[in-house]
Amino acid sequence: MFCEKKLHWIHSASTERYTHYGIHSKRGKEAMDEIGILPNATGRIIHDFWESYARYDHLTHAYCNAHIVRELRSVHQDYHQAWAQKLIDLLYHIKEKIEAKPISKNFVTRSVHRYDALLQSGSRLNRPNRASPHKRGRVKQSKPRNLLKRLRDHRDEVLAFLFDPTVPFTNNLAERDLRMLKVKHKISGTFRSHLGALCYCRIRGYISTMKKQDINILSALSSVFVGNPLSPIPQLR
Repeated sequence: MFCEKKLHWIHSASTERYTHYGIHSKRGKEAMDEIGILPNATGRIIHDFWESYARYDHLTHAYCNAHIVRELRSVHQDYHQAWAQKLIDLLYHIKEKIEAKPISKNFVTRSVHRYDALLQSGSRLNRPNRASPHKRGRVKQSKPRNLLKRLRDHRDEVLAFLFDPTVPFTNNLAERDLRMLKVKHKISGTFRSHLGALCYCRIRGYISTMKKQDINILSALSSVFVGNPLSPIPQLR
């Protein structure tokens, strides 16, 4: 999104009861640190493979499987590799089982073994590219190879929803919370001032939070203008 004619990024942090938006000229950890949510958060966060999230090592992580499925589907369609589609099927099979009823330890074990076997199958098809004696630096690997490495190195985070059924399969909550900002971007395309952008993020975050807590939006906004703003219901610990 553009602000003062320069590209900026909208950052969001969401739970089932709260929404916070921030805008910053940078996308990575520097921006997240200044916004101040993740440095002070506790518990588990669900996100994609953007490296900046992983740098918050005081948090427990889980990866959004909707993003993973999109990457796997691309590997299957573009590289015609069957293991990718089979892994998609496995992830959705696990999801359906968890949603249907409590799962057994045996199911967890079998699912992990199947996951590992599919990655091994993919690795056999995607051997690492070797370094050239005439070139320096890291050797560029194929898209399937890079994806396989991430899925192997972060197996526990990818399958967090299997090990702990309270963990969502995706970060769809954050995606939903960003929809109204995307609508704003399509309509106006820009913010004229940084202060205006900050105010918009604060107002939208307040409205989204009140809606999640079943508090009447008109009453909440009216309370702000009369100088006695309604506060969100605190999170119970």
